[in-house]
Amino acid sequence: MDPASFALSVFGTLDLCLRYGHELIKLCREIRTLPDDISDIALAIEGAWLKAESQLDLLKRLSRDNLLAPALSAHYDEALQRLRVKISGAVTGFEAVRKRSSPNNKIPQKVWVVHLKRHLERVVGDLEDWQRRFDPSWFLITLIASDRVDQQLDPRRHPGRNAAHLREIREAVRQIALTETRPDNNTTHSIFRSPTHVEEQRQQIPGTNNYLTRYVGDTSGREILFDGTNLTRSSAPTSKIHVRDLARLLSHIDPTTFSLLRCAGVIEVPTSDQDTQYQFIFEIPRGLRSLKTLRELLVSSLRMSLSERLQFAKQLARSVMFVHTTGFVHKSIRPETILIFNEEDQPSASFLMGFERIRRAKARTDLLSNLEWERNLYRHPMRQGL
Repeated sequence: MDPASFALSVFGTLDLCLRYGHELIKLCREIRTLPDDISDIALAIEGAWLKAESQLDLLKRLSRDNLLAPALSAHYDEALQRLRVKISGAVTGFEAVRKRSSPNNKIPQKVWVVHLKRHLERVVGDLEDWQRRFDPSWFLITLIASDRVDQQLDPRRHPGRNAAHLREIREAVRQIALTETRPDNNTTHSIFRSPTHVEEQRQQIPGTNNYLTRYVGDTSGREILFDGTNLTRSSAPTSKIHVRDLARLLSHIDPTTFSLLRCAGVIEVPTSDQDTQYQFIFEIPRGLRSLKTLRELLVSSLRMSLSERLQFAKQLARSVMFVHTTGFVHKSIRPETILIFNEEDQPSASFLMGFERIRRAKARTDLLSNLEWERNLYRHPMRQGL
């Protein structure tokens, strides 16, 4: 399909999705007088749709102005077709269940309310599942190099958190481009922090360059995470720039979308051999606890279902996609650099860490020997020993 056809297809599908979505919300508002559990689910559907509607509205503007690349248009077209099927099915199913409540139907109210609840729960699940799949590609909009994208993201034209989040990441990408070859001399808004802001007492996570600590004077008990670099001397001329740029990007990240923790700053650490290493400061989302590495999970006796394993695999894929799409290479992905948090005593969220050798993708690589077999296991065969 040619680019123009893709744009028309996306535009048409967007209109259908928005129309079905508005109809779904109308139906949900009509059942607010039903029992609380039904009303709560209907409210959840409305909340999920409002977020999707905001994204679809912006996507419609970008598509109308032909700002989406053919590959991105094709991806969005497929995603929107799936949403259209889910939303239209939700509306059709909703109306079918409602017919059972008509005066001409002798089905007791309790029975059709049960059917309605099941249908609504399915709708919530479908919308949330679609949102999780759509969100990572949504942020690719930030990489479109066009001033017209900035115009569409203007808060006066597109208010709301979705557009604001895109503006933040887009601005971070722009700042990286402007200062790509020089250190950060802006002390007012610098990403670098003083080591006096964090406590000296730290707890190392076994097998990693990560440490748990807290901010000085923080009485909430909330922990932060240090992720230390292990950069080579030959990379020193550019390492600070690369660390700074990654930290800026990660300061705008949504942890639940890309399985990357939000960076609150970087601390410079002078070493004994007159080199400088860095420690990223990462904030741990509330509600997550009992931190383990994937290595610890693999060697433990904990049994995990296939769906749980696939969940962690998808989370890792999203984090790698973000790192690579924004122009960085990680170079240290292995079980020790993937952190797993528990929620309600069950492993629930994984985050990619271990930015010890991070650099820009187009920067010069250090072809240095490294014969540690436990690390080489996770490298491409062409890169083992280098």
